[in-house]
Amino acid sequence: MKPRILSNKEYLDLYLAGDIDSVGKVLLPHESEAVEKAIEKQRNAYNEVIEQKKSVSGGDDWHDGAFIATDNEAKIIGQQMSAISPYVGAVVIEYPDPGEPRATIGSRVLVNQGGYSFPVDVVGFRSGYPEGVTSEGFEDEVMGISPDSPLARTMLGQTVGFEGMLHNAGSDIRVKIERIDQSAVKQYFMRKVQVIKVED
Repeated sequence: MKPRILSNKEYLDLYLAGDIDSVGKVLLPHESEAVEKAIEKQRNAYNEVIEQKKSVSGGDDWHDGAFIATDNEAKIIGQQMSAISPYVGAVVIEYPDPGEPRATIGSRVLVNQGGYSFPVDVVGFRSGYPEGVTSEGFEDEVMGISPDSPLARTMLGQTVGFEGMLHNAGSDIRVKIERIDQSAVKQYFMRKVQVIKVED
């Protein structure tokens, strides 16, 4: 079954209307493959733990430390799978239009927080966001954030110059949107997809 696809504008309109629960978890077009890879990785890890469990179980080994350790590993893998599973068959949100002035899923936003500026990419599947993404003019890596993160909830639907308060872990932090790039995320991840296809 093909996933439901929404335009970025439709998604943002639903988000701003407070009707986002009707959509559930969302993915950008390139993220479906990342979800599949994450599930495959967890399945392989689980199968490995099951094999370890088989090798230490039997007779009086039920309370053996190795058996307990593999049982704990299996629980952790199960928790990780539970976090990934809502993204299976999730609604795919198209990349934002280049002329969209508002921060949305698929935007790279330059945020100023307490005088320190840093870029963030608003993505659907945060767990699949790779390390080492860079943005021109910044030494720090770009951070991937999900639409339901406190920072994204403060910024989504806002435009350059917006200043607001981020409520996180019991404290208020002033944030400002300094720049919004609607093509950086798409360009970065589509280039990665093309490189993978060439290498195959």
